[in-house]
Amino acid sequence: MIIERRFHLPSFPSRGSFLALLFFSSAGSSLSAEPVVVLGEQFPELLGRPVERMRMCDNAGNAIPFQIDEVTADGEYVCDRGEAANGDSGNGLLDLQDEIVVLREDCPPCEETTRAAIAARKQGGRVFQRLMIDTGWQCRAAWLTDDTSIALSTVSYITYDHSRRLLRTPAYFAQFGEKRFHFIRAGIRSGGDTGWIDLTKELRVEIFLSALWGILPIHYTEDNLICFVKRYKAGPVRLIRRGDFHLRLGFGIKGSRAAVNQLCYPQMVRVPVKVHLPVRFKHFFREAWLEMSPVIDRAGLPFVFSIHGSQCTFTAGVAGNAPLDTLLQCSPDGTPFTFLNGTHGFGWLLTTDLPATSENGSGFVFRRPSSRTGNTDCGYRLMIHDVPRGRYDITNWVVFSSGAAGGVGQALQRITNPALVSTTTGHARNRLVEEAAAKTGSSKSR
Repeated sequence: MIIERRFHLPSFPSRGSFLALLFFSSAGSSLSAEPVVVLGEQFPELLGRPVERMRMCDNAGNAIPFQIDEVTADGEYVCDRGEAANGDSGNGLLDLQDEIVVLREDCPPCEETTRAAIAARKQGGRVFQRLMIDTGWQCRAAWLTDDTSIALSTVSYITYDHSRRLLRTPAYFAQFGEKRFHFIRAGIRSGGDTGWIDLTKELRVEIFLSALWGILPIHYTEDNLICFVKRYKAGPVRLIRRGDFHLRLGFGIKGSRAAVNQLCYPQMVRVPVKVHLPVRFKHFFREAWLEMSPVIDRAGLPFVFSIHGSQCTFTAGVAGNAPLDTLLQCSPDGTPFTFLNGTHGFGWLLTTDLPATSENGSGFVFRRPSSRTGNTDCGYRLMIHDVPRGRYDITNWVVFSSGAAGGVGQALQRITNPALVSTTTGHARNRLVEEAAAKTGSSKSR
Protein backbone atom coordinates (compact mmCIF):
# COMPACT_ATOMS: atom_id res chain seq x y z
CA MET A 1 0.00 0.00 0.00
CA ILE A 2 1.28 3.44 -0.90
CA ILE A 3 1.57 5.70 2.11
CA GLU A 4 0.47 9.18 1.08
CA ARG A 5 0.67 12.38 3.06
CA ARG A 6 -0.62 15.68 1.83
CA PHE A 7 0.66 19.09 2.86
CA HIS A 8 0.10 19.48 6.57
CA LEU A 9 -1.45 22.69 7.80
CA PRO A 10 -0.32 25.14 8.93
CA SER A 11 3.31 24.39 8.01
CA PHE A 12 2.47 24.62 4.32
CA PRO A 13 -0.34 26.49 2.54
CA SER A 14 -3.45 27.94 4.13
CA ARG A 15 -6.64 25.94 3.57
CA GLY A 16 -7.68 28.06 0.60
CA SER A 17 -4.36 27.74 -1.18
CA PHE A 18 -4.20 24.05 -0.23
CA LEU A 19 -7.48 23.37 -2.04
CA ALA A 20 -6.25 25.41 -4.97
CA LEU A 21 -3.10 23.29 -5.03
CA LEU A 22 -5.13 20.08 -5.26
CA PHE A 23 -7.10 21.53 -8.18
CA PHE A 24 -3.86 22.68 -9.76
CA SER A 25 -2.37 19.19 -9.53
CA SER A 26 -5.48 17.57 -10.95
CA ALA A 27 -5.63 20.00 -13.84
CA GLY A 28 -2.04 19.17 -14.76
CA SER A 29 -2.36 15.41 -14.40
CA SER A 30 -1.36 14.75 -18.02
CA LEU A 31 1.64 17.07 -17.94
CA SER A 32 4.57 16.03 -20.11
CA ALA A 33 6.79 19.04 -20.23
CA GLU A 34 9.98 19.28 -22.29
CA PRO A 35 11.40 22.80 -21.88
CA VAL A 36 12.87 24.33 -25.02
CA VAL A 37 15.28 27.27 -24.63
CA VAL A 38 16.08 29.41 -27.67
CA LEU A 39 18.33 32.48 -27.91
CA GLY A 40 17.14 35.83 -29.18
CA GLU A 41 19.78 35.68 -31.90
CA GLN A 42 17.66 33.04 -33.64
CA PHE A 43 14.90 35.64 -34.21
CA PRO A 44 16.73 38.45 -36.08
CA GLU A 45 13.50 40.01 -37.37
CA LEU A 46 12.37 40.63 -33.78
CA LEU A 47 15.65 41.82 -32.26
CA GLY A 48 15.45 45.23 -30.64
CA ARG A 49 11.68 45.07 -30.17
CA PRO A 50 10.13 45.42 -26.68
CA VAL A 51 9.99 42.16 -24.73
CA GLU A 52 6.63 43.13 -23.24
CA ARG A 53 5.10 43.12 -26.74
CA MET A 54 6.23 39.56 -27.53
CA ARG A 55 3.67 36.79 -27.90
CA MET A 56 3.84 33.13 -28.83
CA CYS A 57 0.94 31.53 -30.64
CA ASP A 58 -0.20 28.65 -32.80
CA ASN A 59 -1.34 28.89 -36.42
CA ALA A 60 -4.76 30.24 -35.46
CA GLY A 61 -3.33 32.95 -33.22
CA ASN A 62 -4.14 31.11 -29.98
CA ALA A 63 -1.75 32.03 -27.16
CA ILE A 64 0.93 29.57 -26.01
CA PRO A 65 2.52 29.96 -22.55
CA PHE A 66 6.17 31.08 -22.77
CA GLN A 67 8.56 33.55 -21.21
CA ILE A 68 11.52 35.66 -22.22
CA ASP A 69 14.37 36.00 -19.72
CA GLU A 70 16.71 38.88 -20.35
CA VAL A 71 20.43 38.19 -19.96
CA THR A 72 22.98 40.97 -19.39
CA ALA A 73 26.22 41.32 -21.35
CA ASP A 74 28.18 39.65 -18.52
CA GLY A 75 25.87 36.63 -18.41
CA GLU A 76 23.54 37.49 -15.51
CA TYR A 77 19.84 36.69 -15.68
CA VAL A 78 17.67 39.77 -15.11
CA CYS A 79 15.53 38.93 -12.06
CA ASP A 80 12.94 41.47 -10.96
CA ARG A 81 12.20 40.17 -7.44
CA GLY A 82 14.13 39.86 -4.20
CA GLU A 83 16.29 42.02 -1.95
CA ALA A 84 18.97 42.41 -4.63
CA ALA A 85 16.77 42.45 -7.73
CA ASN A 86 18.56 43.58 -10.87
CA GLY A 87 15.53 44.39 -13.00
CA ASP A 88 17.05 47.73 -13.96
CA SER A 89 20.02 45.99 -15.64
CA GLY A 90 17.83 44.88 -18.55
CA ASN A 91 16.91 47.17 -21.42
CA GLY A 92 13.46 45.67 -22.01
CA LEU A 93 14.34 44.79 -25.62
CA LEU A 94 14.93 41.39 -27.22
CA ASP A 95 18.70 41.01 -27.48
CA LEU A 96 20.97 38.35 -28.97
CA GLN A 97 21.68 36.61 -25.63
CA ASP A 98 18.14 36.74 -24.19
CA GLU A 99 16.44 33.37 -23.68
CA ILE A 100 12.97 32.41 -24.94
CA VAL A 101 11.46 29.42 -23.08
CA VAL A 102 8.48 27.32 -24.14
CA LEU A 103 7.27 23.76 -23.51
CA ARG A 104 7.49 21.59 -26.61
CA GLU A 105 4.17 19.88 -25.84
CA ASP A 106 2.36 23.24 -25.84
CA CYS A 107 3.28 23.74 -29.51
CA PRO A 108 1.09 22.10 -32.19
CA PRO A 109 2.44 19.63 -34.78
CA CYS A 110 4.40 21.27 -37.60
CA GLU A 111 1.86 20.46 -40.29
CA GLU A 112 -0.66 22.59 -38.41
CA THR A 113 1.63 25.63 -38.41
CA THR A 114 2.05 26.92 -41.95
CA ARG A 115 3.12 30.39 -43.05
CA ALA A 116 0.31 30.62 -45.61
CA ALA A 117 -2.43 30.39 -43.00
CA ILE A 118 -1.00 33.05 -40.72
CA ALA A 119 0.35 35.47 -43.36
CA ALA A 120 -2.90 37.45 -43.28
CA ARG A 121 -2.12 38.48 -39.70
CA LYS A 122 1.16 40.11 -40.72
CA GLN A 123 0.07 43.67 -41.02
CA GLY A 124 0.84 47.05 -39.50
CA GLY A 125 4.56 46.27 -39.31
CA ARG A 126 4.07 43.25 -37.02
CA VAL A 127 6.43 40.30 -37.44
CA PHE A 128 5.75 36.57 -37.15
CA GLN A 129 8.78 34.29 -37.00
CA ARG A 130 8.40 30.53 -36.96
CA LEU A 131 10.01 28.21 -34.39
CA MET A 132 10.28 24.49 -35.21
CA ILE A 133 11.25 21.81 -32.66
CA ASP A 134 12.31 18.41 -34.01
CA THR A 135 12.97 15.50 -31.64
CA GLY A 136 13.74 13.07 -34.45
CA TRP A 137 10.37 11.36 -34.15
CA GLN A 138 8.05 14.36 -33.95
CA CYS A 139 8.08 17.97 -35.14
CA ARG A 140 6.24 20.78 -33.38
CA ALA A 141 6.13 24.48 -34.17
CA ALA A 142 4.88 27.87 -33.01
CA TRP A 143 5.15 31.54 -33.92
CA LEU A 144 6.97 34.26 -32.00
CA THR A 145 5.48 37.66 -32.78
CA ASP A 146 5.20 41.24 -31.57
CA ASP A 147 1.52 41.39 -32.51
CA THR A 148 -0.13 42.55 -29.29
CA SER A 149 -3.60 41.84 -30.67
CA ILE A 150 -2.80 38.27 -29.63
CA ALA A 151 -3.48 37.81 -25.94
CA LEU A 152 -0.89 36.50 -23.50
CA SER A 153 -1.61 33.00 -22.25
CA THR A 154 -3.20 32.80 -18.81
CA VAL A 155 -1.60 29.38 -18.14
CA SER A 156 1.20 29.25 -15.58
CA TYR A 157 2.97 26.06 -14.48
CA ILE A 158 5.00 27.71 -11.71
CA THR A 159 3.85 28.82 -8.26
CA TYR A 160 6.54 30.16 -5.93
CA ASP A 161 6.29 31.63 -2.44
CA HIS A 162 9.66 33.24 -1.73
CA SER A 163 8.86 33.97 1.92
CA ARG A 164 8.59 30.21 2.52
CA ARG A 165 10.89 29.21 -0.36
CA LEU A 166 8.13 26.88 -1.56
CA LEU A 167 7.91 25.88 -5.23
CA ARG A 168 4.93 24.03 -6.68
CA THR A 169 4.33 22.71 -10.19
CA PRO A 170 1.83 20.15 -11.51
CA ALA A 171 4.53 17.44 -11.12
CA TYR A 172 6.33 18.19 -7.83
CA PHE A 173 6.81 20.50 -4.87
CA ALA A 174 10.04 21.50 -3.16
CA GLN A 175 10.77 23.60 -0.12
CA PHE A 176 14.27 25.02 -0.10
CA GLY A 177 16.23 25.64 3.06
CA GLU A 178 16.95 29.10 4.35
CA LYS A 179 20.44 30.13 3.25
CA ARG A 180 20.65 26.97 1.13
CA PHE A 181 20.27 26.22 -2.56
CA HIS A 182 19.10 22.64 -1.94
CA PHE A 183 15.73 21.41 -0.72
CA ILE A 184 14.83 20.37 2.81
CA ARG A 185 11.56 18.73 1.78
CA ALA A 186 10.21 17.60 -1.57
CA GLY A 187 7.49 15.43 -3.02
CA ILE A 188 5.72 14.29 -6.14
CA ARG A 189 2.19 14.25 -7.45
CA SER A 190 0.76 10.84 -6.57
CA GLY A 191 -1.45 10.49 -9.63
CA GLY A 192 -5.08 11.30 -10.29
CA ASP A 193 -6.80 13.48 -7.70
CA THR A 194 -5.32 11.86 -4.60
CA GLY A 195 -2.82 14.59 -3.80
CA TRP A 196 0.89 14.43 -3.08
CA ILE A 197 3.49 12.07 -1.66
CA ASP A 198 6.02 13.65 0.73
CA LEU A 199 8.83 11.56 -0.68
CA THR A 200 12.09 13.09 0.51
CA LYS A 201 13.01 14.78 3.78
CA GLU A 202 16.13 16.61 2.64
CA LEU A 203 19.06 16.50 0.27
CA ARG A 204 21.99 14.91 2.07
CA VAL A 205 25.44 16.21 1.11
CA GLU A 206 28.72 14.85 2.47
CA ILE A 207 32.13 16.21 1.51
CA PHE A 208 35.33 14.54 2.71
CA LEU A 209 38.81 15.91 2.06
CA SER A 210 42.12 14.31 2.95
CA ALA A 211 44.79 16.99 3.51
CA LEU A 212 48.47 17.00 4.51
CA TRP A 213 49.33 13.83 2.56
CA GLY A 214 46.26 12.09 3.94
CA ILE A 215 47.00 12.79 7.60
CA LEU A 216 44.23 15.36 8.19
CA PRO A 217 40.62 14.37 7.38
CA ILE A 218 38.16 17.21 6.78
CA HIS A 219 34.39 16.70 6.77
CA TYR A 220 31.56 18.96 5.60
CA THR A 221 27.80 18.43 5.23
CA GLU A 222 24.93 20.34 3.66
CA ASP A 223 24.98 22.58 6.74
CA ASN A 224 28.29 23.99 5.49
CA LEU A 225 26.93 24.84 2.02
CA ILE A 226 25.63 28.38 2.36
CA CYS A 227 23.62 30.04 -0.37
CA PHE A 228 21.88 33.41 -0.14
CA VAL A 229 19.16 33.69 -2.78
CA LYS A 230 18.99 37.46 -3.20
CA ARG A 231 16.91 37.66 -6.33
CA TYR A 232 14.59 35.54 -8.41
CA LYS A 233 12.19 35.54 -11.32
CA ALA A 234 9.06 33.38 -11.40
CA GLY A 235 7.55 33.13 -14.88
CA PRO A 236 4.85 30.84 -16.26
CA VAL A 237 7.37 28.27 -17.57
CA ARG A 238 10.39 28.43 -15.24
CA LEU A 239 11.66 29.84 -11.97
CA ILE A 240 15.17 31.31 -11.75
CA ARG A 241 16.72 31.61 -8.27
CA ARG A 242 20.05 33.43 -8.28
CA GLY A 243 22.22 32.75 -5.23
CA ASP A 244 25.59 33.68 -3.80
CA PHE A 245 27.20 30.42 -2.74
CA HIS A 246 30.14 29.63 -0.45
CA LEU A 247 31.46 26.79 1.69
CA ARG A 248 31.65 27.51 5.42
CA LEU A 249 35.09 26.17 6.31
CA GLY A 250 34.86 26.67 10.08
CA PHE A 251 36.41 29.16 12.50
CA GLY A 252 34.45 31.89 10.71
CA ILE A 253 36.28 31.26 7.44
CA LYS A 254 34.35 31.27 4.16
CA GLY A 255 35.39 29.64 0.93
CA SER A 256 35.44 31.52 -2.36
CA ARG A 257 32.07 32.99 -3.30
CA ALA A 258 30.40 31.75 -6.46
CA ALA A 259 27.21 32.50 -8.34
CA VAL A 260 24.58 29.76 -8.55
CA ASN A 261 21.56 29.83 -10.85
CA GLN A 262 18.87 27.34 -9.89
CA LEU A 263 16.53 26.73 -12.83
CA CYS A 264 13.19 25.08 -12.07
CA TYR A 265 10.85 23.90 -14.84
CA PRO A 266 7.42 22.22 -14.57
CA GLN A 267 8.93 18.73 -14.69
CA MET A 268 12.61 19.22 -13.88
CA VAL A 269 15.14 21.17 -11.81
CA ARG A 270 18.64 22.09 -12.96
CA VAL A 271 21.33 23.23 -10.53
CA PRO A 272 24.66 24.06 -12.18
CA VAL A 273 27.63 24.83 -9.93
CA LYS A 274 30.91 26.21 -11.22
CA VAL A 275 33.99 25.11 -9.31
CA HIS A 276 37.20 27.14 -9.51
CA LEU A 277 40.47 25.41 -8.59
CA PRO A 278 43.20 28.09 -8.49
CA VAL A 279 45.91 25.42 -8.05
CA ARG A 280 46.24 21.75 -8.91
CA PHE A 281 44.11 19.74 -6.51
CA LYS A 282 46.78 17.25 -5.39
CA HIS A 283 49.09 20.06 -4.23
CA PHE A 284 46.94 20.45 -1.11
CA PHE A 285 44.74 17.36 -0.92
CA ARG A 286 45.44 13.68 -1.41
CA GLU A 287 41.86 12.90 -2.37
CA ALA A 288 38.30 14.01 -1.81
CA TRP A 289 34.81 12.75 -2.41
CA LEU A 290 31.36 14.26 -2.63
CA GLU A 291 28.23 12.28 -1.80
CA MET A 292 24.84 13.68 -2.74
CA SER A 293 21.67 11.71 -2.04
CA PRO A 294 18.02 12.44 -1.30
CA VAL A 295 16.94 11.15 2.11
CA ILE A 296 13.86 9.03 1.47
CA ASP A 297 11.03 9.22 3.98
CA ARG A 298 8.66 6.36 4.90
CA ALA A 299 6.35 7.35 2.04
CA GLY A 300 9.06 5.98 -0.25
CA LEU A 301 8.88 2.41 1.07
CA PRO A 302 7.02 1.05 -2.01
CA PHE A 303 9.59 2.62 -4.37
CA VAL A 304 12.56 1.07 -6.17
CA PHE A 305 16.02 2.60 -6.68
CA SER A 306 17.60 1.73 -10.05
CA ILE A 307 20.79 2.68 -11.91
CA HIS A 308 20.60 2.75 -15.72
CA GLY A 309 24.07 2.72 -17.28
CA SER A 310 25.72 0.87 -20.13
CA GLN A 311 28.49 -0.31 -17.77
CA CYS A 312 26.59 -0.14 -14.51
CA THR A 313 23.15 -1.46 -13.52
CA PHE A 314 21.61 -1.97 -10.10
CA THR A 315 18.13 -2.30 -8.62
CA ALA A 316 17.05 -2.39 -4.98
CA GLY A 317 13.72 -1.95 -3.25
CA VAL A 318 13.55 0.51 -0.39
CA ALA A 319 11.41 -1.68 1.87
CA GLY A 320 13.22 -4.05 4.21
CA ASN A 321 14.58 -4.20 7.74
CA ALA A 322 18.03 -5.60 7.02
CA PRO A 323 20.76 -2.92 7.11
CA LEU A 324 22.42 -2.38 3.73
CA ASP A 325 25.26 -0.06 2.74
CA THR A 326 26.31 -0.38 -0.91
CA LEU A 327 28.70 1.57 -3.13
CA LEU A 328 28.37 0.38 -6.71
CA GLN A 329 31.54 1.59 -8.39
CA CYS A 330 31.10 3.19 -11.82
CA SER A 331 31.23 6.72 -13.15
CA PRO A 332 28.14 8.70 -12.11
CA ASP A 333 28.84 11.28 -14.83
CA GLY A 334 26.10 10.83 -17.41
CA THR A 335 24.70 7.70 -15.75
CA PRO A 336 21.12 8.32 -14.56
CA PHE A 337 19.38 6.73 -11.61
CA THR A 338 15.65 6.58 -10.96
CA PHE A 339 13.45 6.26 -7.92
CA LEU A 340 10.07 4.99 -9.05
CA ASN A 341 6.90 3.28 -7.91
CA GLY A 342 5.46 2.14 -11.23
CA THR A 343 5.32 5.34 -13.30
CA HIS A 344 5.63 7.85 -10.44
CA GLY A 345 8.82 9.18 -8.92
CA PHE A 346 11.93 10.97 -10.12
CA GLY A 347 15.16 10.52 -12.04
CA TRP A 348 18.57 12.08 -11.34
CA LEU A 349 21.41 12.85 -13.71
CA LEU A 350 24.86 14.25 -12.94
CA THR A 351 26.89 15.88 -15.69
CA THR A 352 30.39 17.24 -15.07
CA ASP A 353 33.59 18.02 -16.93
CA LEU A 354 35.77 16.96 -14.00
CA PRO A 355 38.28 14.24 -14.99
CA ALA A 356 36.78 10.74 -14.91
CA THR A 357 37.24 8.92 -11.61
CA SER A 358 35.14 5.76 -12.06
CA GLU A 359 38.12 3.50 -11.43
CA ASN A 360 39.04 5.30 -8.21
CA GLY A 361 36.01 5.02 -5.96
CA SER A 362 33.21 6.94 -7.64
CA GLY A 363 29.84 5.26 -7.82
CA PHE A 364 26.30 5.06 -6.52
CA VAL A 365 25.18 4.88 -2.91
CA PHE A 366 22.32 2.84 -1.48
CA ARG A 367 22.16 3.01 2.31
CA ARG A 368 19.49 1.62 4.63
CA PRO A 369 18.83 2.96 7.19
CA SER A 370 19.67 6.52 6.27
CA SER A 371 22.58 8.27 7.94
CA ARG A 372 20.04 11.02 8.66
CA THR A 373 16.60 10.54 10.19
CA GLY A 374 14.99 9.08 7.07
CA ASN A 375 14.53 5.55 5.84
CA THR A 376 17.08 5.31 3.01
CA ASP A 377 19.83 7.27 1.22
CA CYS A 378 19.87 6.86 -2.59
CA GLY A 379 22.44 8.86 -4.52
CA TYR A 380 25.97 9.03 -5.89
CA ARG A 381 29.59 9.48 -4.80
CA LEU A 382 32.00 11.52 -6.92
CA MET A 383 35.65 10.81 -6.09
CA ILE A 384 38.35 13.40 -6.82
CA HIS A 385 42.04 12.48 -6.79
CA ASP A 386 43.98 14.76 -9.11
CA VAL A 387 42.46 17.68 -10.97
CA PRO A 388 44.47 20.37 -12.82
CA ARG A 389 43.74 23.95 -11.91
CA GLY A 390 40.89 25.54 -13.84
CA ARG A 391 37.13 26.00 -13.86
CA TYR A 392 34.79 23.03 -13.87
CA ASP A 393 31.06 22.49 -14.09
CA ILE A 394 29.02 20.17 -11.89
CA THR A 395 25.34 20.07 -12.83
CA ASN A 396 22.62 18.08 -11.11
CA TRP A 397 19.37 17.41 -12.96
CA VAL A 398 16.25 16.11 -11.21
CA VAL A 399 13.37 15.01 -13.47
CA PHE A 400 9.93 14.24 -12.08
CA SER A 401 7.31 11.85 -13.44
CA SER A 402 4.61 13.12 -15.74
CA GLY A 403 2.22 10.25 -15.05
CA ALA A 404 2.94 8.58 -18.39
CA ALA A 405 4.81 5.29 -18.70
CA GLY A 406 8.49 5.97 -19.33
CA GLY A 407 8.05 9.66 -18.62
CA VAL A 408 11.15 10.00 -16.44
CA GLY A 409 13.38 8.09 -18.84
CA GLN A 410 12.18 10.11 -21.82
CA ALA A 411 12.79 13.38 -19.98
CA LEU A 412 16.34 12.30 -19.09
CA GLN A 413 16.99 11.47 -22.75
CA ARG A 414 15.89 14.97 -23.73
CA ILE A 415 18.73 16.30 -21.59
CA THR A 416 21.41 14.05 -23.07
CA ASN A 417 20.01 14.25 -26.61
CA PRO A 418 18.38 17.69 -26.94
CA ALA A 419 15.90 18.44 -29.71
CA LEU A 420 16.87 20.31 -32.87
CA VAL A 421 15.44 23.84 -32.95
CA SER A 422 15.04 25.68 -36.27
CA THR A 423 14.17 29.24 -37.24
CA THR A 424 14.83 31.29 -40.37
CA THR A 425 18.46 31.63 -39.25
CA GLY A 426 19.12 27.86 -39.37
CA HIS A 427 19.38 25.00 -36.90
CA ALA A 428 20.63 24.77 -33.31
CA ARG A 429 20.27 22.34 -30.43
CA ASN A 430 17.86 23.07 -27.60
CA ARG A 431 19.75 25.39 -25.21
CA LEU A 432 18.18 23.68 -22.18
CA VAL A 433 21.52 22.28 -21.10
CA GLU A 434 23.25 25.65 -21.42
CA GLU A 435 23.32 28.49 -18.90
CA ALA A 436 23.49 32.23 -19.37
CA ALA A 437 26.72 32.72 -17.41
CA ALA A 438 28.41 29.92 -19.37
CA LYS A 439 28.08 31.85 -22.62
CA THR A 440 30.42 34.59 -21.48
CA GLY A 441 32.56 32.67 -18.99
CA SER A 442 31.46 35.10 -16.30
CA SER A 443 31.46 33.93 -12.69
CA LYS A 444 31.18 37.38 -11.17
CA SER A 445 28.87 37.76 -8.19
CA ARG A 446 26.91 40.94 -7.63
